[in-house]
Amino acid sequence: MPVPVPVIVDEATWVSAQRTNVQTHARRDASRYPLKGHFLCACGAPMNGYQKPKPGRNFLYYRCTFGLHLRLPCPAFGRRAPAVRADLMEQRAREALSSWFDAPNLAQLLNAHSSAQPDPYAEQREDLDAKMAKLVDLHLDSLIDRPTFERRRNALLIERANLEPAPLPAPVLPPDLSGLQAQLAGASAAELTELLELLQVRFQLNEDLSVNLVSLAIPLS
Repeated sequence: MPVPVPVIVDEATWVSAQRTNVQTHARRDASRYPLKGHFLCACGAPMNGYQKPKPGRNFLYYRCTFGLHLRLPCPAFGRRAPAVRADLMEQRAREALSSWFDAPNLAQLLNAHSSAQPDPYAEQREDLDAKMAKLVDLHLDSLIDRPTFERRRNALLIERANLEPAPLPAPVLPPDLSGLQAQLAGASAAELTELLELLQVRFQLNEDLSVNLVSLAIPLS
């Protein structure tokens, strides 16, 4: 026999709650990990973001793909590949990029990469990234189970890691970089993500956990 129950949550709120995990997933909320896609381990593999709960607080970290996803020893750090605090790495990345803008030999640094060759594996990288994005979507939408997702993801990560590193882009010397530097100083996490995309920045973690700027491309305007 049906028992009438008053509505506690309206339909729109219910639907929204069901999508919370999808909408706030790290890949879809890039501002949580602004260095994602721009941060390499000392071994050359991507550093990926993840959340590590602590009593009373959840911290965000970056860790080498080998240890985080593949469960393999990092070629640079071995089995003790560090989980580095996201906020500390992002601050060091800002400092590395800002100091590069201040370099007295900026023109020489830019011109040093002027003869860079096109990336012969650009299409393969884009294809693998597209496949990874589709795979994550399938998993987030519960269309494939976790073991299948992890098996396919690991295969894609290994295939991408086996490609030769992309050559450094050939940046162009603009008349003034002060605007970009000022934007960097006060940028929020979301704005930092956009700036790193614009400049095509790549950072690399050193074995002493310092951060180096390894490449970027300055736009003409």
